[in-house]
Amino acid sequence: MPSGIYYFLIWFMPYSLRGYIWTIDHTIFNYRIKIMAHLFRQTFRPLEQLGRVSIKQIFGVTAFYVDNVLLVLHKSGELYLRGTSAQEGYFINKGYPKVHANTLGVCQNADYYKLPANPWSKYSLTLCEAEVALDQIKRSRSCYLSAPERLKDLPNMRFSTEQLLEKAGINSIEKLKNLGTIGAVEAIQHHTRYKPTIELVWSLEGAIQGIHRSQLPTNLKNALRTLVQSHC
Repeated sequence: MPSGIYYFLIWFMPYSLRGYIWTIDHTIFNYRIKIMAHLFRQTFRPLEQLGRVSIKQIFGVTAFYVDNVLLVLHKSGELYLRGTSAQEGYFINKGYPKVHANTLGVCQNADYYKLPANPWSKYSLTLCEAEVALDQIKRSRSCYLSAPERLKDLPNMRFSTEQLLEKAGINSIEKLKNLGTIGAVEAIQHHTRYKPTIELVWSLEGAIQGIHRSQLPTNLKNALRTLVQSHC
């Protein structure tokens, strides 16, 4: 029923009944607000690990940006993750319905994939899917393909990783490449209290090579693991 007709009918109801219905409406509205706020917190906090997160409202759709890249959309209680052509087969096999941005009311030539209910229950999996999507989107940008100029433009460069490097005095791509992966890890150990993990080591190696850490050869990953165990 259109909202105008709904409120018109309520106006002619007995006052006691009208107040009762408005109380129910108010309760439902507050409940929806609480659910929305919880969903936003669930989405915002994990994405903060990938970079600087900002939120914008676009014609009834809530858009989550990471490092100025539109990555996640929220509409009508559902979450949609932006994907790339390289991820299409993976998402389809996972059973994530493919939806074009225009269908969601966003003027953008991009495809999104509807995430299952409560996607953050599988926290690491969803975060990894978002991280791979973000890396590939960044790599597809012309400015990114030509020559990345900032640490944040490199693959695997989460906001927390960038902060660790800056605390260790590594504030440029040139410095990172000159030190190499192990040198960067040792610098982080020397200047911070952070104990480097093998995931961080793989992320740094991938950043230096310009690829996502999941694309590193298995033998290289094993070699890095051995080096870390002997140096850290």
